[in-house]
Amino acid sequence: MAKQILDNSEGNDMEQLKRFADESQDVRPRKRRFHDVQPMTQYPTQDGDDENSNDNMLQRAGYIKEIKLTNFMCHANFSLRLGPRLNFIVGNNGSGKSAILTAITIGLGAKATTTNRGTSLKDLIKQGCNTSKIVIVLCNSGINRYEPTIYGKEIRIERTIRRGGQSGTFSIRSETNKEISSKKRDLEAILDYFSIPVTNPMCFLSQDAARSFLTASTPQEKHLHFMKGTLLEETKQNLESAVNTMVLSKNRLSILKENVGMLHKDFENAQTILTQLVSKNDWITHRRLLQGKHMWLVYQSNNQKLIAIRSRASTLTAKKQEYLNRISDAENKVERYLIQKEEAIKDVSKKLTDRQNIEADRSSLQIEIEKFRSKHAQLKQQRQITLDDLKSSEKAQVRTRRELAEAERRLQTQIGENETDSKEQLRKIRSEIEEHKNKRRPALLKHQDELDTQIASLRQDSEPSIEDFKKNIAKKKQELGEQNSSEDNLGNGFDKNMPLVRRKINERRNDFSSLPIGPIGYHVRVKTGYEHFAFLIQTHINPTLEAFVVKEVGDAVLLKEIFESCQLRKIPSVITHELQPFDYIRGKATSCLTVSDALAFDVPGLEFLLVDTNRMEKTVLAKSKKEGDYILREERPRNVNLVLALNNSNSGLHMALTAGSSMRLNNFQFAYNLKMKVGSNNQTFLKNEIRKQEQELEERKDEYNKQITDIRAQKEEISEEFSNSLKETKRLARLAEELEDKLNRRNNSDHIDALKESIAEEKEQLEQLKANLSSIEQKIGDLGLQLQPVKERYDSVTRKYQDACSAYEAARDLEQSISHKVDKCRANILETQRKISTVNDKRASCEAELSTMQSKCERQLEQTLQFCTEDEILCSDLPDSEEIILKEIRKIDENVRASERQLGMTQDEITKLCENSKRKYEISIEKYKELDVSLQKVHTALTLRQAALDLSIKGTRSDADIDFRISMKTRLGYSGSLSFANPGQLNVMVKTANDHDARNVDTLSGGEKSFSQIALLLATWLTMRSRIIALDEFDVFMDQVNRKIGTNLIIRRLGKDVKSDTQTIIITPQDIGKMANIDDSYVSIHKMKNPERHNQVSSV
Repeated sequence: MAKQILDNSEGNDMEQLKRFADESQDVRPRKRRFHDVQPMTQYPTQDGDDENSNDNMLQRAGYIKEIKLTNFMCHANFSLRLGPRLNFIVGNNGSGKSAILTAITIGLGAKATTTNRGTSLKDLIKQGCNTSKIVIVLCNSGINRYEPTIYGKEIRIERTIRRGGQSGTFSIRSETNKEISSKKRDLEAILDYFSIPVTNPMCFLSQDAARSFLTASTPQEKHLHFMKGTLLEETKQNLESAVNTMVLSKNRLSILKENVGMLHKDFENAQTILTQLVSKNDWITHRRLLQGKHMWLVYQSNNQKLIAIRSRASTLTAKKQEYLNRISDAENKVERYLIQKEEAIKDVSKKLTDRQNIEADRSSLQIEIEKFRSKHAQLKQQRQITLDDLKSSEKAQVRTRRELAEAERRLQTQIGENETDSKEQLRKIRSEIEEHKNKRRPALLKHQDELDTQIASLRQDSEPSIEDFKKNIAKKKQELGEQNSSEDNLGNGFDKNMPLVRRKINERRNDFSSLPIGPIGYHVRVKTGYEHFAFLIQTHINPTLEAFVVKEVGDAVLLKEIFESCQLRKIPSVITHELQPFDYIRGKATSCLTVSDALAFDVPGLEFLLVDTNRMEKTVLAKSKKEGDYILREERPRNVNLVLALNNSNSGLHMALTAGSSMRLNNFQFAYNLKMKVGSNNQTFLKNEIRKQEQELEERKDEYNKQITDIRAQKEEISEEFSNSLKETKRLARLAEELEDKLNRRNNSDHIDALKESIAEEKEQLEQLKANLSSIEQKIGDLGLQLQPVKERYDSVTRKYQDACSAYEAARDLEQSISHKVDKCRANILETQRKISTVNDKRASCEAELSTMQSKCERQLEQTLQFCTEDEILCSDLPDSEEIILKEIRKIDENVRASERQLGMTQDEITKLCENSKRKYEISIEKYKELDVSLQKVHTALTLRQAALDLSIKGTRSDADIDFRISMKTRLGYSGSLSFANPGQLNVMVKTANDHDARNVDTLSGGEKSFSQIALLLATWLTMRSRIIALDEFDVFMDQVNRKIGTNLIIRRLGKDVKSDTQTIIITPQDIGKMANIDDSYVSIHKMKNPERHNQVSSV
């Protein structure tokens, strides 16, 4: 087989070569145009005026009218208007002259590195400012205007430089200050149109570039400057690159020719193999008939399947119709049931109305019966009150009779007693009663109040503490459970999203200069034996345990971004610290257990970080307040700042001595949820802490209950004593009454008469009460007689109400039964519809199968007819068994494969090979011819371009030589020429007034050599045809005489010479007005003020 004709890169080169050939067909050496007034641009002029008219040269568009600088280098607010021809910018060193040339190149799109004033545009911004702006106004009036309908008479180019954000943005505006574009490529189009090659170092010569050109010492350097400035070097390099591409393409075309030959051989071989295969057509014909017979048999079998599918489709259609009939019958039933339901609903409504009417009558009778019952209840109440009053009166009468008898008995048995003794005894009894009332019982009540206050105070002090213990125990149990169910034993002590933070830090470990350490608590452990100080230490250094440690500020910024992305409730502190060990033993507390002694660290450097941040080597641990007091007052160890003492299992103490040796104490609660490792295992530590706190809680409860029990026992004693005092007071009161009775018995006869009158009155009252009771009993009997007919009516209405309820329930049952039938019919309809949907799915599947089978049969028939017709099968003597047919086909295939093995390919492969070989050969020969023609065109075009380049180089050199001769003759007795005789060299030959023959410029004195180099620069500029040229400090190597002569030469050639329309900007520290004759119509002098004055300029 032939190789691949060309790879992708070769194809791309060929396409480029062909396009280049098409573009180069019309290339011919042209006569050099008159370049004195034509700009070096690829654009045609947009004005129809005569470009050779000398009157219009001074009005040609494209020169800089004005430049404005804001905060640029040494200029804060500077503006300068330039003339269209020769401009001198003069001033002292440091006044900002060179900054103007830098601003022009930067404003027109140059990079900062090309100015030799900085590596970045930001370096050009005035010190102390953040933004700088350059505005350059180009003239767009006169000949060769650029899109005047858009820009008008001026094109304003603005470039803004910023210290932050995007720097060096452009804005191209019209005469009306309307922004037309902000793209650099539009600026480049304008500069190219006006022929302002800002990147050409010979157009805008900075101090370094001017020094390099004016001091070029070898002919090779002079030649290189000349060729680069006139762009001849670039053109030559491009042409050489095109020639190399053409040579490479010719080599590839020779490879293509070899491939074409190989493809032709492949095509001939394929044709030979195909000819050999034709001899096997008899087997193929017989096989075709056998395959056709087999396909007819398959077609007939599929046709039978098609008939069966159609029968199944018909059955499904019939079943669907049966289901539709069922739905129709069910819908008719539903319609009948709905009519019955509507009548039943009307009947239910009627029965409900009847029941409600009867119920209203029943309710009114109930109200009437309730009135009777209420009246009956009132009468019964009156009867009971009357009975109670009657019984009370009888009892009062009995008491009065008994009192009368007792009074009569006393009167009969009264004896004389000592009245003085009775009065003394009565006085003593009354004194004891006052003692009980005013002294003993108030004292008991006061004592009882004190005990109540003690109970309240005890509860206020103990119960919150007990509740805190319970909460702390619950928290520890919860923390223990979470640690048992989690691999991260400390995860519960920090933010819930802290595992996510640690995972993200690990994922972004390559973004850090060194992996952060944290939280620090994960790397700190309380040593075995000091577990009882764990919460005391943790509370003291808690902020540090939550912090992270990084080595660099950039790592800290990245870590805080991770904190924010994980949405932590509290952002941990980040410590930027280099973990380095140091010796802190001298500053460590002596002869005491410190925090540093109780801690161990996974990362050794963390120990020294905690020494720096928490002074843990000066913090002493104590088991109690007493021990802490002893350490501070008695032992007085050196280097101790603070003592941490255990107060109880929930709190600790900060202890320190003040300057006056007084103890300063600060009680604090422990920070629970472990944030560091404790002992050998955090779970074991928590279990021990929970057991200790539960034991302490039980002890506190027992002590609290014991105190409460003692106080309650005292209260019971006081209550019993108070009760005894009340009893004694009552006993003494009875004795006092008896004594008073004895002293008052002289009035007993009057008392007996009063009792007799009371008995008579009580008898009358009893008679009246009995009469009232009899009247009430009569009213109760009458009320019963009135109630009887009402009750009978109520019983009758109640029976009617029960009948109405039964009728309503029966009507409602009927309505519900009909509704049930309707629901059942509708459910049957839905079920039947589901069956129809199933039948539709089956029918659709059957139709799809029918369509597939029918199309399959049609395709098989079509394919079968391609092999043979049914008549051919019937006429031929072929077996009817499918098995025998397949057996004979396999036999023929074996014979054909044996033949193909001899040829090495199958029949289809041979046919395709022949077709592909023919197509590839035809394509390759056509492509070869096409590329060969293109290469011929390219060769012709490159030959013509080389001739054109040689002619252009010759003409440019001739123009430069002529201009150099003219410039040298402006000085009396001087002449010179430019010699390009040696390839790659430019020899400047000068003859002074004292010379007989011309000699090399390098042999001249400094001033004469600089004058000659100025003439060479003017000759180079002439051939460049740039619209704007600039030169910084051209006279730096000249003496005063040659400087004056050189200045006059520049003024004459660039100012008065009407053939030149180039705008020239020359920067010099010399006072040009004193050195040369100035013609104001051609030359503008701009004097810069001293740098310490306001940044202004004056024009002469």
